[in-house]
Amino acid sequence: LAYLAKKTLLTSSNQIENFTNDNPAVKKFRLRNFLSIPIKCQNQTTSVLMLANDSFAYNEKNIHLLEPAVEALGIIVDSHQHIQQKTKLENQQKVTQRELLSRAHQQSVLVRLGRQALLESDISKLMEYFINSVKEILNVDCCFILEFDEDNTLFLRPESFGLIKNTLKFNPNSSSFVNVNSNSLINILLGSTGPLIVDDLETDLRFSTPEFFKVQKFTSGVSVVLYLDNEVFGFLGAFTRSKRLFTSNEANFLQTIAHTLVTAIKRKQDEDRLGEHLKLIDASHEAIIACDLKQRVIFWSRGASNLYAIEREKAIGTKISDLIINQQPNLINNIIE
Repeated sequence: LAYLAKKTLLTSSNQIENFTNDNPAVKKFRLRNFLSIPIKCQNQTTSVLMLANDSFAYNEKNIHLLEPAVEALGIIVDSHQHIQQKTKLENQQKVTQRELLSRAHQQSVLVRLGRQALLESDISKLMEYFINSVKEILNVDCCFILEFDEDNTLFLRPESFGLIKNTLKFNPNSSSFVNVNSNSLINILLGSTGPLIVDDLETDLRFSTPEFFKVQKFTSGVSVVLYLDNEVFGFLGAFTRSKRLFTSNEANFLQTIAHTLVTAIKRKQDEDRLGEHLKLIDASHEAIIACDLKQRVIFWSRGASNLYAIEREKAIGTKISDLIINQQPNLINNIIE
C-alpha cells in the first residue's frame, strides 16, 4: 500500500483489485480493492486520496465522480499552504522588528553608559550603573561581577544584584570556579573566544556547575571575561532562574558592556596615576610649566607660582606669552623648542 501511494505521487491514479497480504488492517476489514488518486496543488502532487473496499472493483467512472472532491481538496491544501506561508512571513517580520527595536534600545543604553563613564569618577557607582543597565536590557534575575584583587584572589563585587543574600557565604576561589586544570566554569570561559552562553546549567556537560550557582538556583545565563591591559580583571555574568535561550545579540551586548566598563576603569586608573605624578611634580621647588599646541597653560606648578608670583588658577588656560614675556622674553622660544 505504501508503494501504491508513492507510485501515485509520481504518476496518476492507480487501482488494485483482489489484493491480499498479511497486513492486520487488510485482514481485519477484508480489504481487497484499492484506489489512489493524486491531490494536486499548483500542478504538483502534494498528497494522495486512498479508498478501499471488500466487494467491488474501482473503475474510471469512480475516478471521474471523485474529481470535484479531489479538486476541492487541492484548493484547500493550496489555501492552507498560502496561509502558513503568510503567517510565517508575518512572524518573521515581527521578530525582525523586535530585534531592530531591541538593538536600537541597546545602542541608546551604550551611548548613555559611555557618557556616564566619562562623568563618573567613582568606580563602585559606575559598576552599579552598568549592572543596572544589564538588568534593564537583558531582563535577568541576577547580574554579578567577580574581580581579582592584588593577591590574585577572586571576590564578589558588592554592586552585584539579584543574589539570594543569605547564601552569599561561598568561596569563589573553589576549584569549581578557578581550577584551570579541571573542567571549571572559568577555565571554559577563559578558553572561549567570546561570551559563554549556558542554556541549561543542569544539562550542560562542558563544566561542573559551581556550588554557588546551584545555591542561587541559576538555570540559564551568559558570562564574559573582563580584560584590562590584556590581563584578566574579572568576570561579568547575567543569569536567570528559569530556562531561557539567550541570543547571540544579547551575548554581544553583554560583551560590549564589559568592554565599556573596563575602558572606564582603565581611564580612572590612568587618571589616578597621573594625579599622583602631578602631586610629585607639584611638590618640586622648580618652576614646571606645561602648554598645549596653542601655547595655553595646562599645568602650572607651585614652583612656577612662587617664581612668577602668578597663582595657578589665573595661569591655567592663559597663553604663556601673556604671563611671562615681560619677565623673560626668550623663555617662550625655549619652551616651544
